[in-house]
Amino acid sequence: KNQEHTSTKRFIRVTKLTTETSSTLIFKEVGVVKFSEIIPGQCQYPYSAYCGIKIDSRVFADIPSRSYEAKLKKVKIPSNYFPTFRNGKDKRYYDKANSYSVASGEDRHVYKGDWDGTFKFAWTDNPAWILYDVILNDRYGLGGFVEASSVNKWDLYKIGRFCDAVDEQGYFVGLDDGRGGLEPRFSCNIMFSEETKVFDAINTIATIFRGVVYYNNSTIEFSDDRPKEPIALFTNSNVKEGIFTYSNYQRDEQINTIEVVYIDRYDGYKTKLELVENQADISERGWRSFSLPNHKRKPISGF
Repeated sequence: KNQEHTSTKRFIRVTKLTTETSSTLIFKEVGVVKFSEIIPGQCQYPYSAYCGIKIDSRVFADIPSRSYEAKLKKVKIPSNYFPTFRNGKDKRYYDKANSYSVASGEDRHVYKGDWDGTFKFAWTDNPAWILYDVILNDRYGLGGFVEASSVNKWDLYKIGRFCDAVDEQGYFVGLDDGRGGLEPRFSCNIMFSEETKVFDAINTIATIFRGVVYYNNSTIEFSDDRPKEPIALFTNSNVKEGIFTYSNYQRDEQINTIEVVYIDRYDGYKTKLELVENQADISERGWRSFSLPNHKRKPISGF
């Protein structure tokens, strides 16, 4: 019987239908070890990933801090985009360069054929498609105000391939991860832990691939600084009076040291700082620094 101070008295009745034996030499006693009460009502956590854990208070004086590496929300990605194997292993990360050299062409094939403009739902850390999701999602993005037809997905597709560091045929070539392996050029692992304006969220994700999002002729456009073919060539012959005006930063304003803040996926996604220096210029002019936050390797943490 539950004797707690509640407005409702709860009872558990245990009935033993048979004794299996009528012998008085066998001790017969029924005990309850555990019971679970089902309470009518909504006990769901929509749009959430949650984990339950039980610890022994005799071992832990306080609740220990925990962290989890998980693949969270699925988003729309191109139908010809295959960044993972069927077992879920990513095709775009190699701990050692020799592992890449012995991988088959099929194992490195990320974009297969031409894209027809259709999508499928899957997990990805490609910032281009996470950005596409944030723009069009009607729960936490601009989906209630923006139609998919007004988003230039074709330019975003080119940016996505650049982020994945693939060649013209869609095979992964990767970039040095600083540990002897290979990884994509840009990846996005984001968790917005507090309320954020959607425009700020969009700009944050765009800066991961060094890009911008802008509105032009009723269309949401994208631009980034990946290598492109020249749009126009200027010479003395096509400039009025053949006169050029040159400008540049002053010598004292030209930096020779960059501080890059990133999240290290190999060390529990801890925030780290990488320093890139021009030693020859530092010895001549002294230290001229510039902080470049969250632009290298693993820009933010977990989406």
